[in-house]
Amino acid sequence: RPAQLRGSGANQTTEQVRLFGSALRWSADVPADVVAEAQGAAAVAAWRAQLSRGVVAATGAASGDPGPVQLNCCFDLPLVPDAEDAAPGALEQDWAPGGRVGGRPWIHVERSAGPVAVELTLGLRTVLVAGADAGPPARLLAERAGWPLIAEPTSGARTGRSALRSGSLLLGHEPLSAEIQRVVVAGRPTLSRPVTQLLGRPDVEVVAMPTGVRWVDPGHQVSRVLPNAATVALTGGEPGNEEWCNRWMRADEQVSKAVDEVLAATAATLPAGVLLGAAVARAVSEAVPPAGLLVVGSSQPIRDLDLVAAPYPVGERRLVVGNRGLAGIDGTISTAVGMALGRPSARSLALLGDLTFLHDLSALLLGPSEPRPDLTLVVSNDDGGSIFATLEQGEPLHHHAFERVFATPTGVDLAGLCSSTGTRHHLVRGADELRTLLATPTVGIRVLEVAVDRAGRRDLHAAVARETARTLAQ
Repeated sequence: RPAQLRGSGANQTTEQVRLFGSALRWSADVPADVVAEAQGAAAVAAWRAQLSRGVVAATGAASGDPGPVQLNCCFDLPLVPDAEDAAPGALEQDWAPGGRVGGRPWIHVERSAGPVAVELTLGLRTVLVAGADAGPPARLLAERAGWPLIAEPTSGARTGRSALRSGSLLLGHEPLSAEIQRVVVAGRPTLSRPVTQLLGRPDVEVVAMPTGVRWVDPGHQVSRVLPNAATVALTGGEPGNEEWCNRWMRADEQVSKAVDEVLAATAATLPAGVLLGAAVARAVSEAVPPAGLLVVGSSQPIRDLDLVAAPYPVGERRLVVGNRGLAGIDGTISTAVGMALGRPSARSLALLGDLTFLHDLSALLLGPSEPRPDLTLVVSNDDGGSIFATLEQGEPLHHHAFERVFATPTGVDLAGLCSSTGTRHHLVRGADELRTLLATPTVGIRVLEVAVDRAGRRDLHAAVARETARTLAQ
């Protein structure tokens, strides 16, 4: 809306300048008169220069720090093109000229000559923690150095011979965690309190390996930051501290087996047709084929996945992503639809909780002219937010307020909601049926709803912790 209407109370007029604050990499405000008078080659040049600046900032081509940008175009009445501009093909003819002479881009950003070389010594007992967007470099460094790799599901690094399945559980218990002398943290880990506690230990050297120019330091202990895309030279010994890594691998195998036994024993006590969230996550993880896509919702589903997902083989191009910016549940269906449309995948799956599904239900309302991906949404339905049962809010002291304030059950009929949007829905009755349906390709969007136990979530969380401590103490 035009600047002169800001602060006037005019309908649908919002002050949007720098609305997103420090989250932006760039912003610009284009006045209404510039929008209205833009015409000819000079106007095209001005627009292309401005848009190019935004693209450079968004991609991090110059800064190495990609992220969101904001461009405000202040339109005034009439909010439609002139008659000559509205003719078919007019937009392409008038506003999409080629770049510079000879086909050169409008703005070319020079990149650095090559990666910076840095050194890391091998003498310290080190673990590598990989969070969201860490990518293959984290795995490659861990394998070269002989370090155990604790990689979150959305890290892009939970593959290969150094990756652990139960790494966050191992960090929460001695003896191995007490022996750590250094942690290299790649990407942005957000799932585990033991990881956060490790990054805050004053007796541990914390080295950050960010994907851009911003590094993670929740414990304020980072003493060294490796440049983005740095080439790491390992010095001070022979790469591959096999005994240190092997101890973690053996413990990981033992603890993972113990956790599976706890899960199996708990599952046997559940009513027919009700599964554990971890069982749903395991089935979904195993159903992702090579070159497949998995979008995982925040809160409990991604933690269930972290508990049970075995590392994938290297090189099979499975992509696991989630909205880990603020770890919120908003917009997850939209993310899954966009990813499924934008990435050619052997199969596209999404795992999300019922509240996450409800928060973005309108994403299923695709218009008749809009493309529809082949996408399976697996809704782990425990009728509420079960993650709070495992936290302080789930303690008996707060029992009187837990359901209404933290669990927030809705009792909504998901099948009815899906029917109202024209989305196919299937209520899954057991683990075998879930695996069968996941193995069956789909055309369009479908929802697989699985009833999941919430009442025993806190007890299960405690049982896993006890069994982990018992196993490591042997």
